[in-house]
Amino acid sequence: MNKKPFLIPLVLLGLVAPTAHAQTTYKCKAADGTVQFSDRLCRGGVQVRVNVQSDSPQRKAESDARIERDKALADQVQASRAAREQAARAAQDQQQQINQGIANTVEQARVQQRAGTKSVNPGTAVPERTN
Repeated sequence: MNKKPFLIPLVLLGLVAPTAHAQTTYKCKAADGTVQFSDRLCRGGVQVRVNVQSDSPQRKAESDARIERDKALADQVQASRAAREQAARAAQDQQQQINQGIANTVEQARVQQRAGTKSVNPGTAVPERTN
């Protein structure tokens, strides 16, 4: 089985997890004197660097633990699915063997019927009596 479908959401989760990074922000002063920050340049605005701090080490550890639990759960789900699929294939194979056995028995009966014999036991043919 391919694990990639399970890993994609986990990778995306890791990408959205909070991390420390710098972001370009613009500081703008409104006509009434209030200061506003924006991600877009405004008239008379000045570009400033704002460092967004990551969560605490405890939160990062909790996030990492959650990701590990999710990975373990994904592995369990995948293993369970693989086991169910294997059991289904085995049952299908068994049913095909049964069907093939039935088809063989029916074909043997037809051949024997055409030959004018009756089968008493499998493998033992007795000629039919005619009066």
